Amino acid sequence: GSANGTAVYVETQTPTTNANGLASIEIGSGTLVSGNFATINWANGPYFIKTETDPSGGTNYTITGTSQLLSVPFALYAEKSGNPILQAGSGISIQNDSIINTAPNQQINLSGTGQTNVTGTYPNFTVNTPPYNAGTGINISGTNISAQNTNAIWNANKLQGKNIDTLTPALGNVLQYDGSKWKPSEKLPQMTTAQREALTNLYPGMAILNTNTNCIEYYNGTEWFATCGTTSNVGSSQFQGQAPAGAIQLKSSFPAQNEIFNYLFVINNNIYFFSISLNSTLTFWSYSTTSNNWTQISAPNTNLLNFTLKFSTGNFGIIGDHSSNQFFKYNPTSNLWSTLNFSFQSGVNNPLIRDFAFSDNQYAYLVFNVSNNQSIDYLFKYNPTNDSIIQTSNFNVFNLATYPHHSIKLGNKFFFLGNTVDGAFRFISTYDVSNNLFERFENNSSLAFSNIFISKNKIYLSGNSFQWGGTEDLNYYQFNISTNNYRNTNILRPGWVFGTNTPLEVNENLYIFKNEDIPGTSSNTLGIYKYNLD
Repeated sequence: GSANGTAVYVETQTPTTNANGLASIEIGSGTLVSGNFATINWANGPYFIKTETDPSGGTNYTITGTSQLLSVPFALYAEKSGNPILQAGSGISIQNDSIINTAPNQQINLSGTGQTNVTGTYPNFTVNTPPYNAGTGINISGTNISAQNTNAIWNANKLQGKNIDTLTPALGNVLQYDGSKWKPSEKLPQMTTAQREALTNLYPGMAILNTNTNCIEYYNGTEWFATCGTTSNVGSSQFQGQAPAGAIQLKSSFPAQNEIFNYLFVINNNIYFFSISLNSTLTFWSYSTTSNNWTQISAPNTNLLNFTLKFSTGNFGIIGDHSSNQFFKYNPTSNLWSTLNFSFQSGVNNPLIRDFAFSDNQYAYLVFNVSNNQSIDYLFKYNPTNDSIIQTSNFNVFNLATYPHHSIKLGNKFFFLGNTVDGAFRFISTYDVSNNLFERFENNSSLAFSNIFISKNKIYLSGNSFQWGGTEDLNYYQFNISTNNYRNTNILRPGWVFGTNTPLEVNENLYIFKNEDIPGTSSNTLGIYKYNLD
């Protein structure tokens, strides 16, 4: 407190002085005016004492004084500190020296999920856990839960949501899905080529029995291979010993199986064909290598049933026939054909076009006879944007490659087969568009070829299936331009099924087509086949 603070205790006393004029008083023993001396908390000091005196013994106090109590009576402070004042909280009663719990046995609530519950009251609680029942294939012993390893549980589980057969497996059996359930089997999974092609979760060592070819096929992590003995039928092609599985794989059958169809050209990812029905009706088709779908396209206005000249360049397709002098240009964007009239340079009159052209994405190169001399042919460059034709050189193509056929392009060079006087294609000629030069590679062997094609930047030639003074040759040969050598790949050409049709490379994938039914062959499906050569 302070000297002018509120009084916590007031009393009056009437003492008598002694012979020396002194009066002695004991604070706390006077007549109580206010407060309680016994309850003063001396720890809440400082405290001050104020005296007021009336010498006449009345209440007219004329002598006053206030002074601080600099020390507290020890006994009084010790009494209060040893006996603190306690306040009773909820559920507690304080009576004299006793503290009493007025709300005993209160229930404690435990909440949660599951089967376990708690019962009882304070201080005795019981935790109740119901017993667990072991399901099929499960053991429970005390606090241990384990799977059974001594009882068969084939009929109690599923794999990927499919039932498991109860048949007891034999030594060497594998688990196989038969379309309705899993069961032990000693057989390889059986499926067609189309079903195999639709598989997604492939892994190295995966094996099947191809029901189209009756060959065991396995996946090596990159592609399928087959083991068909010595004269086995893989897809639609015959091989000696082990050969690429599905080297010939049917991708899509031709929509009109009773018609003969022929190759025209390739534009981007599409291969174009024309088809002749039994009543000589002409239709035109496009096959998409990306969607694996056929689409019938528009037809040019012509009564021709064959086209001796066909190529694509600059995203246009060109077809025609030199004998009738009819030529047509196809625009895949508009799906329209237009009549093509070549625009020759000045001085070129009445040229005779040969049945040969090689092309890339910018230009096509055509062979014309311009001198009415059947032994002198020149090369002309065709621009599809304006249909212009210009002569590229004065070289006599006839002398370099008699009736060149089946061209491919690698780098700046076109490669094509040339035939000799006996009519067989026995050498390769090249035309370099960068320097306008021809080059001829002589064949120092007796090999004769029927086709030339490219696969992953490698040049291949197919042995001739006809008798050119020797035995029939159905092998594929790889050509090395730097050494002018032909290496036998020991892979049989599928000519016995596909005739002399040339494999076509689209986005580094080889495709080959079967366009007519060949008697004595195992496959009667006309259509597009994917050809795995290397």
